[in-house]
Amino acid sequence: NRLIDYFCVVSCSRQLHPTESERDLSKLKSAQDLLFWPHVSDCFPSKTAHDDTEFPGHLASFVLPEGCTASPQQMTPTFFTFVLTLGDGDRLYGGVLQIYDEHVDVEALREAVLSSGYTGELPPFLNHSDDSDVFFFPKCLVILSHHAFFDLFREILLQLYRITLVEAPLPVERYV
Repeated sequence: NRLIDYFCVVSCSRQLHPTESERDLSKLKSAQDLLFWPHVSDCFPSKTAHDDTEFPGHLASFVLPEGCTASPQQMTPTFFTFVLTLGDGDRLYGGVLQIYDEHVDVEALREAVLSSGYTGELPPFLNHSDDSDVFFFPKCLVILSHHAFFDLFREILLQLYRITLVEAPLPVERYV
């Protein structure tokens, strides 16, 4: 009886992907070579709100299967759709608008690498203290529904994004 089951935000956890903490990062040339783990940072309603719908615990890795990588510039938003089959055979249809509005400086990126448990030598781009370098991370606005209204999902998510283009005082996900 609901059009939308969940509205979620999938973003970078600022924790290195498990494969990253085991390799030598000192030879990396740019922040784009670092791989971070995605996670569901916000969900409305809560993941346990619906008794009749199982929340897909693997949503973050499904939406960002290659993990999160930093970008030196803000990328244009992209929209894509997907279909998840749950354990009970039900299908959840999803629409995703991937935007790049989270940004960090070199110091925050260095702290993220160190707080992830990496103990090796840091790459050269993390050792200089040029605060003018800013890196952008993906944030995915996700709609999950039992109904395949992909055009409607796209319109809703784009409208939310347009609100943020006007000097809005809140993050985009707070307008839901």
